[in-house]
Amino acid sequence: MFNTNDLAIDDDPEIEFLKRARHPRLVMFLGAGRMDTGNVFMIVEFCDQGDLAEYLYSSTAVPSWISRIELLVDVAVGLTYLHLVHDSVHRDLKSGNVLLATERKRIRAKIADFGTSKVLSRLTKINKPQEITGEAQEKNSTEKLYQLAKRSSISSNMTTDIGTILWMAPEVMAEKRIMAYYGQPIDVYSFSMIMYETLILGLPWSRSKKKFMVDIVDAVLAGKRPSVCEADVETAPEGFIALMHHCSSQQPDERPVIREIADRLHGFSRTLARGEHFIQTSSARQPSKKNGVTKKNHEKLIQKSKLQELEMKRVMS
Repeated sequence: MFNTNDLAIDDDPEIEFLKRARHPRLVMFLGAGRMDTGNVFMIVEFCDQGDLAEYLYSSTAVPSWISRIELLVDVAVGLTYLHLVHDSVHRDLKSGNVLLATERKRIRAKIADFGTSKVLSRLTKINKPQEITGEAQEKNSTEKLYQLAKRSSISSNMTTDIGTILWMAPEVMAEKRIMAYYGQPIDVYSFSMIMYETLILGLPWSRSKKKFMVDIVDAVLAGKRPSVCEADVETAPEGFIALMHHCSSQQPDERPVIREIADRLHGFSRTLARGEHFIQTSSARQPSKKNGVTKKNHEKLIQKSKLQELEMKRVMS
C-alpha cells in the first residue's frame, strides 16, 4: 500500500485526468476515496477476461491472427485517444496493462494504468532525483537502472517495475534524468513490443539467451531488438513485421505516430478478411493433381475455411 496521506482527492491533477479520460478502449475510472488509514483507493471498471499477456501466453487454443490484430487495433485506438485528445503519454504500456472484457460476445481490449502510474510515481518519489544535475545525474540514473536490472532475471514477475524494462524505449533507458523527459514515441516503442508478443505468443526477449535484464538494457541501447525467425515471417500478416520494426526504431522521431499505426492495423484486418474469403471460395473447387493438391489437403483447406468463416462472423458481429 502506498502512503497517500498527502494526496488531495478533490483537486489532484492526475485524478482529474482520470475523470476526463473517457473512451471505450480505456479502462474506466469510476471514483476514488480515502480509507480510515488515510490511504487513497481507486475504483475502476471490471474486465472479466484478464489481461492480454494471459490471453496470448496461456490460451488453450492458439489465438487466430484476426483476433490478435483486432486486439492490437483496440490498443492503438485507445492510445490514439490519449495521444491526440489529451496530448498525454502512458509511460508504462505493456501487455499486462491491457485488460480484456467481453462486449457483445466479443473480447475487446482496454488500456489500463494510463493515469494511476503517474499518481504512484509522484507519491513515491520514484525516478525524480533531487539536486543532482549534469554528469552526476546521468551517472546516478544509469546506476539506478543497472542495479535494478542486475537484481532481476528475464523470468522475474512481469508485474513489477523492473518488468517494464522489456517494453522500455532506449531513450528512456539512456535519458540523463530517467523518465523525466520523454515523448509519445516511447509509447510507440512499447506498442512494438506488444506487437512482438502477439507475433511469438511470448514475452519480448524470451527467445534470447540473455539471462538478466541488464543484458537486455545493453542490447536495446546498442540498437538490437528481439529476434524474428523464418516461421514468424511466414505466419504473420504481410507488412506486420515491417511495421513492428518501424515502431521500434532506435531514434524516436523515426517511429510512426500511433494514428498511422492504427490505420495500418485496420488495413491488416481488412486484408485478412479478404484472404479468408478467397480461401473459402477457392477451397470449394475440386482438387487438382496438376497443382499438387491432394484430396486430403483439399479437405484440410475446406475445414480451415469453415473455421475461419466462423471466426470472421464472431469478429464482425
